[in-house]
Amino acid sequence: MNNASTAERWVKVVDSDDEEELRQLQVRRRKRPRYPSRSESLLHCDLERASKCSRPDFTSEGITIDDLSDDLLVSIFKYLKQFPDLVRVLRVCKRWREVGRDPRLWNTLSFENFEHVSDKAVQRIFSQGETMRSLKSLSLAKCHRISEGTIKQITRSSCVNSLERINLSWCSGASSKSVRELSRFPGLKEVRLAHCRYFLTYSAQFLALCSPQLEVLDLNCCKGIRTGMILCIADHCPKLKHLNIANSRYVTDCAICYLVGKCSELEVLDLSWCTRINGKSLGAIAEKLPKLRKLGLSETQATNSGLLKVVRSCTNLEELLLARCSIGDLGAAIIARHCKNSLKTLNLASCEDLSDTAVRVLISKCKALTTLDVSRLPCRQISDFLEELPRQITVYY
Repeated sequence: MNNASTAERWVKVVDSDDEEELRQLQVRRRKRPRYPSRSESLLHCDLERASKCSRPDFTSEGITIDDLSDDLLVSIFKYLKQFPDLVRVLRVCKRWREVGRDPRLWNTLSFENFEHVSDKAVQRIFSQGETMRSLKSLSLAKCHRISEGTIKQITRSSCVNSLERINLSWCSGASSKSVRELSRFPGLKEVRLAHCRYFLTYSAQFLALCSPQLEVLDLNCCKGIRTGMILCIADHCPKLKHLNIANSRYVTDCAICYLVGKCSELEVLDLSWCTRINGKSLGAIAEKLPKLRKLGLSETQATNSGLLKVVRSCTNLEELLLARCSIGDLGAAIIARHCKNSLKTLNLASCEDLSDTAVRVLISKCKALTTLDVSRLPCRQISDFLEELPRQITVYY
């Protein structure tokens, strides 16, 4: 019984219509192979001879990647932009591990997309002697397993004299003690501490006091920022070009007026959700900051008259954030008239006094505009107008 079932398993049923096709296929396979003619053979020999003359035969000489110099390997490894790729390469052999410790490969180090990186891994990297002596940029943004002890170790590593930019936004290791330790970097130009709620303002004041070269300071959503800290930043950071103190609800007009008077090089200033800001600050900004490119005033007491002063004086304005402000059709007309050639991004979300007609005028007049947010409830009726536009623009409505 088992033999019969086994035999039936290998039976192949061929239809009568397919039998002729199978026969022709077998005949075709038995045909003699075609040999090249004499002219084709000569042409193939000439091409092969020419290719041998145009390039050396590396296989015969036995040249491999191990014959490359260390400088060439460093130049190749520089193309590995992601940190994990470089780590994998260094595990190949002992020589590559030694070459991988060259400081030229460690100018930038970012863990921004690796939020679960451990303390032990970061400490091991910064304990490799002089490897980090040329490090200029470090990002530990959104790393939730980093302790303040690791930040302290970084400030005592070989990169202390070279580091210029550090990003600790959303980092669990950004505490009052660790932020204060950042003052050990004498050449620090950029510090980002957005959404760090575990450090006190005196630490940031001490950092500003010891960092006169500071150009970028991001304190978005940091608790406890008050007038005293703003005054300290203004007095000790005259080269500041980028300042973000959004969500600082205790900052007053007097502090902002003093700040813009001292930091006249500011190009980016975000005061969004600083609810005590009104027309007085806008007048000082218009008078003291002619180089301003981005201004954030969302949910402040910004008025049409203050807005007019700003857009008249700041002719290089590229990004303007006015969400939840009392900006109506008059404000839109002011923007369309004075920012038609420079403005690229405009946020007027939840501005209830803004009509659909004013939105159409804004889009038509501001030729450089690429992103516009005029969203509200109920939705605006401008879809037909957007479909007829000859240029590409992203509109949220």
